[in-house]
Amino acid sequence: ASRTFSEKVTQKMSAIKTQGSRTVATMAKKSVGSLTKKDLEGKRVFVRADLNVPLDGDLNISDDTRIRAAVPTIKYLVDNGAKVLLTSHLGRPKDGPEDKFRLN
Repeated sequence: ASRTFSEKVTQKMSAIKTQGSRTVATMAKKSVGSLTKKDLEGKRVFVRADLNVPLDGDLNISDDTRIRAAVPTIKYLVDNGAKVLLTSHLGRPKDGPEDKFRLN
């Protein structure tokens, strides 16, 4: 039987090399699409998505391209049993956080 992503990570982590006072772990990059239902089911997945969309003067979204681009990834994770924790930011306030830019 093929191993899950988690099992592969565990194996790789056991092969970590220590170089002096530094610990170095190497692993091939994975994409969301390479994770199976067995890898994802019941797991929490932290997703940092670029949802910093442009707003008009009334704070309405004027271009939702970034939101639409994130949907397939989120849908894939949910459809395969993951609990998705989604985070992003909106705007770049000069003097600290501003309530009008909160995403809650």
